[in-house]
Amino acid sequence: MPFSNEICRYVLKLWNGRGGCAHMFLLLGGLLFLSACSGTAQTSRNTEAQSGPPPRGDQHNVLQSLVRAHQGGYQPNPDGVLYGSYLSSLHARAEHDIGLAGQYLMHVLRHDPENDVLRGGALQMFLYDGAMAEAMSLARGMKQAASDDQFALLASVVEAFHQQRYAEAQRQLGGARTDGAGGLGGLVEPLLSAWAAAGQDDRARARQAIARLNANKAFEVFELYHGALIAAYTGDHAQARRLFRKLLTVPGGHSLRIVLKYGQFLEQTGQREEARELYRQFVARGGQHQLIDEALERVAADGAVAPVIGSAVEGASEVLFGIGSVLSIDRGDATLPVIYLRLATYLQPEFPVAHMLLGNIFDGLEQWQSAVGLYEKVPVQSVLYMDAQIDIAISLDRGGETERAVAALAALAARFPDDNQPVIAHADLLRSRERFSDAIPYYRKAIAMIGVPQSEHWSYYYAMGICLQQTDQWAAAEESLLKALELRPRQPLVLNYLGYSWTDQGINLDRAHEMVRDAAAQRPTDGYIVDSLGWVQYRLGRIDEAVQTLERAVALRPRDPIINDHLGDVYWRAERKLEARFQWQRALIFDPEPADATRIKQKLEFGLDHRHLVTNAAPDKPHAP
Repeated sequence: MPFSNEICRYVLKLWNGRGGCAHMFLLLGGLLFLSACSGTAQTSRNTEAQSGPPPRGDQHNVLQSLVRAHQGGYQPNPDGVLYGSYLSSLHARAEHDIGLAGQYLMHVLRHDPENDVLRGGALQMFLYDGAMAEAMSLARGMKQAASDDQFALLASVVEAFHQQRYAEAQRQLGGARTDGAGGLGGLVEPLLSAWAAAGQDDRARARQAIARLNANKAFEVFELYHGALIAAYTGDHAQARRLFRKLLTVPGGHSLRIVLKYGQFLEQTGQREEARELYRQFVARGGQHQLIDEALERVAADGAVAPVIGSAVEGASEVLFGIGSVLSIDRGDATLPVIYLRLATYLQPEFPVAHMLLGNIFDGLEQWQSAVGLYEKVPVQSVLYMDAQIDIAISLDRGGETERAVAALAALAARFPDDNQPVIAHADLLRSRERFSDAIPYYRKAIAMIGVPQSEHWSYYYAMGICLQQTDQWAAAEESLLKALELRPRQPLVLNYLGYSWTDQGINLDRAHEMVRDAAAQRPTDGYIVDSLGWVQYRLGRIDEAVQTLERAVALRPRDPIINDHLGDVYWRAERKLEARFQWQRALIFDPEPADATRIKQKLEFGLDHRHLVTNAAPDKPHAP
């Protein structure tokens, strides 16, 4: 029984809730690049009862999922269960379980292999998962069948670039829809057309394609940037220099990527001093980055520099990377940014910045193994290699493989014995797992490696101070926290932690109050710091102020058990005892630590002043990241 395109579209409309596809808008100007239908649905108990769920197995990419689906002999009832499988694929996709989504979708597609909506969904999952051979094969079949699916068009164009068939890419782009109703949009098509023309050494046609972006001011950065890159690629250095200079005068024109490419151009054309000044200005604006450090070292050593753009293929990859980067700013559906970035790395496999960004996206989706696989693509010769290796350890830890993460950081430190980054990462990981005693030696080692501490090293002393305080070594903790404050005066995290700690010990109360008040003034929306201020006011007997402050802290962090507990204590002291009990009950709802839960239950039973009340032997611990 054919699986109706109309039913597919109807399901998506119902799920999106707006009678149509959910459009992803580019933040820069809010114009449509590519329309994507996506949705979620609950797997029905009835579906599972009739057919059982498909075999899951190892789902690390779509291709393996499809093979398992075929071999598993899963045959859904083509009546109601077929639609359940389709809904299940949408749900799995929304949960970013691409392997399972592929299984469900291909089960349905086997019953209706010519269904364009189903093929489009499968294509998106291939692209999302980085299964490019399968994606390109499917896209070719869809184009031969005269499909108007825009992902199929985009994939076909990218494949033409990959094979350096620039005329074919330009021909396909000539038929692209740009009406904002599902087409490639007013940005993708002109930029790729320009690079297709540049690949054929057709400068005039490339300029004409870029000029079409003039119609929208929001695309000015893309217009100038790719105009400059194409000019540099085709040897028009005067035009490239003019466009790069203009870029620095428009909003967004000082981004890391633009500065690096402009500096690369200046180095390539023998203007090294100007390149050095460009990099230094970026740092002066607070833009410290390893890639800038690398560029400054290269200029100082009069080292060789690669061409700004080596080929039209690389230029097309830059287009896809730029769009994916902008789309990734939106923390909603990751489908589009991942697809664009996957296509960028398909054209340019050695693209460390793109692999790092993809890894960050999958980290945000809690897809730890996918993130690890992407970080592993950053080669050892890249200046980003150390960051990638540390991110691998962080992802492993978050995925529940803490010991493997610790071992990876230890191995990294042994491999690079003069670099303290693996050591401080090791210490931070142990601290995040509340292994404070284990972390302290690593912080001490990292501090010993830096020599004379600079302002940026305040965090080393702050983190070690936390570990020392948590292990009841207050004298050493105080010394470390004061050193952090010496290196970075008025740092709000240090002000908060040290001021709170003094207050709990009943020492330096006036200074503690000033410090925490300063921290709260700098971070008025940080519920933890506002809580600290309220708690200091409470300990100083300033009950009315404490009530107002802690009510604000609860509004900022309504589900934090300690903040709710603190507000309950303050209400009790303000003779608002019914409200106090209410806040303590709320605190219990939000899963406090066992010792805190015991103390709160005692307060609910006996009140705050009763002789049976037993408090913790240790003072409350200040909040810290």
